[in-house]
Amino acid sequence: MSFISEIKRHPAFGELPPRFKRWLALRFLFGKKPERVGDRYFLSMHLPLFPSEAFDRSLWAQVKISKGERVLEIASIEVTRRCDMDCRHCAFPHSGMELSASQISAMLEQIKSLGPYSYIITGGDPLKRDDLERMIHVIKREGAINIFTPGHLLTFQKAKRLKNAGATGVFVGMDSPYEDRNDEIKGRKGAFRDALRGIENAKKAGLFVGISSVIMPDSSKKEIKDLINLGMYLGVHEIDLFEPISVSKGLYGSPSLKKELFKVQRKTKRKWPVIISGPYMDSPDFMGCTAGFNRIHIDYRGNIMPCSVMPYVVGRALQTPIKELWQRAYRMPGSVCLAKRCIEKGIEGKECLKMDVKSLPKYYEMLMRR
Repeated sequence: MSFISEIKRHPAFGELPPRFKRWLALRFLFGKKPERVGDRYFLSMHLPLFPSEAFDRSLWAQVKISKGERVLEIASIEVTRRCDMDCRHCAFPHSGMELSASQISAMLEQIKSLGPYSYIITGGDPLKRDDLERMIHVIKREGAINIFTPGHLLTFQKAKRLKNAGATGVFVGMDSPYEDRNDEIKGRKGAFRDALRGIENAKKAGLFVGISSVIMPDSSKKEIKDLINLGMYLGVHEIDLFEPISVSKGLYGSPSLKKELFKVQRKTKRKWPVIISGPYMDSPDFMGCTAGFNRIHIDYRGNIMPCSVMPYVVGRALQTPIKELWQRAYRMPGSVCLAKRCIEKGIEGKECLKMDVKSLPKYYEMLMRR
């Protein structure tokens, strides 16, 4: 039985708007097909496997959103700013300040009660923390749990402990398929070879493995293509491609880069790896920018933000219940990256959330307008 056939039998699917179901079915019919992993389907590292209780929640979340309810779907948490890299595109200064495992675990318990099905553990490098497994264990089996890391600390033993703690996968940072250029962007000699070892160790430990890449404005089409080919050769499950957004370094993507990354996801039909392009996902053609709508970010000090690069702190989780702060960050999904737009216009604070949403991106136009 195909994925479409099985998903159509799900009770939540029957409650979705007909126009949304038709649009979604066409995307799967003519686009990249979900792949079988054992007795379940894999769509993306950011989604739970289907069938599963967590995937059920993701479907029911769409039903609730279609009826005008607000649902937390994605939670990211920055557990440290410590890192051995000095990436050219990094938007955040290194810092030794960080919350304790007990404080982070308490916040994760609060977030868990809000029902997200996708968790992102980020930094800095989360693997700099010896207590990372303790935090992951709090949200074990709650959904897709992915760790973003440069990969040089990802030994087989570490990867196995992460797997046993409940992690779904790891995204290893690799910004170019060319060793010297990657090391230059990462600011650390040997970063490329270390990332390759980390990827291999994670695969052996049974984790899903992705490559997270910030594509520099001077990257060529060939470099992007070679990166995807390298990921295919390494047997990774997913490659996530992002534009750089760094206020402190004045580094942003270009219109030509956005256009190229937009095309990459639409053209790729291979079995592995899945390609997720930030500019495509954030575009009017798909989900758009959902900062302040279905996601929440907690930085290394416990500050709640609509997304990791948004210049607006809603409040501090250690002082105010996260559910209350989540409600304060409300905004409808828009057709452009809200953080980038606020930065370009020099707008900070709550005013960012007040910027007009002139039109809904296609996904939410189909889902929310019955």
